[in-house]
Amino acid sequence: IQSVIDNYKKQYGNNHINVATSMNDLALIMYYNKGDNLQIETLFNLSLDVIKSNLNDDNPIYADVLKNLSLFYLETNRLDNAESVLETANKIWAAKFGTDDRHAADYNYIKGMINYRRTRYADANTCFIKAKGIYSSKFSTKHPDYLRALAKSGQMYY
Repeated sequence: IQSVIDNYKKQYGNNHINVATSMNDLALIMYYNKGDNLQIETLFNLSLDVIKSNLNDDNPIYADVLKNLSLFYLETNRLDNAESVLETANKIWAAKFGTDDRHAADYNYIKGMINYRRTRYADANTCFIKAKGIYSSKFSTKHPDYLRALAKSGQMYY
């Protein structure tokens, strides 16, 4: 992916949307492979800067990178940061898509995970139930995200 980013930079310059989305992708790959946290966070933030300068900070692509950054913060136990960027992403999604779509379900699932980490199990379960309901209405009860939310909701009873 780094070579893709380098090629995009040569072809389009540093401030192109393809550079931003590729940096986001590289940050995700590094995050899932337990890469260097400072480098991961830097890539997410650079991606956000480029998207903001090209598309503004109320664009759903910007919100998607914020969601990924929120997951990174959750994984690194920076829960206040995770919640803050997730709330910003949710405001963008709600303004663009409403409050009953896949993004709302993702928001509720991640918010549930944040609450779970804070040992706020009742709040977490409420979020998982909301996510589960949206996933089932938009997809089905066989969808992997529905099943993931169902499992997390069930975990709150133990």
